[in-house]
Amino acid sequence: MCTEFILPSQLSPQLKDFPFSGRTMDFEYNFDWTVAAIPEETKLHAVGSNDLPVAKRLPGYKWESKYAYIGVGISAGKNVLGKVFDSVLDLPSKVSDGLNSEGLTAAALWLPGSEYPHLDNVPSDDYYLLSMMDICCWALSQYKNIPDLKADLEQISQGKPIQDGTKLYIWDPLQFNSNSTVNLMPLHFQFHDRQGNSLLLELRNGKLEITDNTDLGVLTNAPFYDWHRTNLQNYLNVTNIEPNKEGKPIIGMNVKAAGNGSGTIGLSSSPLPADRFLRTVQSLNFGIDWIKDNSHAPKKLLTYVINIIAGVVVAPGVCKTHKNEGTGDYTQWWIVRDPIEKELHLATYDSLGTWTVRFKDFKLNAGSKPVYLDLNAAIEMPILKP
Repeated sequence: MCTEFILPSQLSPQLKDFPFSGRTMDFEYNFDWTVAAIPEETKLHAVGSNDLPVAKRLPGYKWESKYAYIGVGISAGKNVLGKVFDSVLDLPSKVSDGLNSEGLTAAALWLPGSEYPHLDNVPSDDYYLLSMMDICCWALSQYKNIPDLKADLEQISQGKPIQDGTKLYIWDPLQFNSNSTVNLMPLHFQFHDRQGNSLLLELRNGKLEITDNTDLGVLTNAPFYDWHRTNLQNYLNVTNIEPNKEGKPIIGMNVKAAGNGSGTIGLSSSPLPADRFLRTVQSLNFGIDWIKDNSHAPKKLLTYVINIIAGVVVAPGVCKTHKNEGTGDYTQWWIVRDPIEKELHLATYDSLGTWTVRFKDFKLNAGSKPVYLDLNAAIEMPILKP
């Protein structure tokens, strides 16, 4: 479970300067999370099947980062996925969310039902593998805007070389059984750029589905995204304007609303992906006038993003799979991305406020070394720095 969105900056020329975005990271398993700062020209590599005990051996893609990025990923060294996998995944650089120096953001969210292209279906031996764990760091390190990223994703979907001449094949290295179509870590991905454009990547029936999501810019989880867009048709009567302000006659009695907000009674407060999607879309829609009025005040807009996140945060114990389990899925951390100031505002469930991670506090030029910080150990506020 996660929720991800961007301010509707495409609706006003003034808002183009403030394409702030944010997300929650909701999960049941308590991972140790790392803040990764990856400089320009860092050598990166994707997981290849030649690293793992599978029948078809193909190399993982190797590249150098064009752009520096800072993101959040899973710490390595604690046997997260099993000894065989942890030894080859190079987990610290494989972020699940982040921002690069050009203002591009990338986010991975859970999507049960995803079906990645199967390793057995690689057309020829001249392909290099790009695992689902590598997609965020690959996008952040290689692309400065949505049009460039979209062009290469479409090339991949058609089996054609990307801009550097390489043929890439997206796969799931956790798909142990060669006959299985079940992905053990099913993910879909949303990207935003500094211009306010949004792009969605989902993997269905073994194929890439690439969707321009600039008109909404919101993402949650299952079902697939097209279902959520269609479901909006059922909520056209939800309104932020108080209906029947003077009351309404019921038989012979005039009944007044108990309080403000009765126009939004059709929106559920549940943590279901469909309900979080609707609450986020409608909240952003209701706030458009306020957002436009405050388009000159970036701090207010950042605070607005934080408050939208507050509407979808899941507390421990609210969403359990089994009666006797502990916390169930809950919001382990959330993040707000500022591509203008090149800052990330982070909070964990245990924090009493936010930490600010600033690009200028890290050496991110070519020749610098990556820096990894333990997010769970962060105690100094408000600046988290090396």
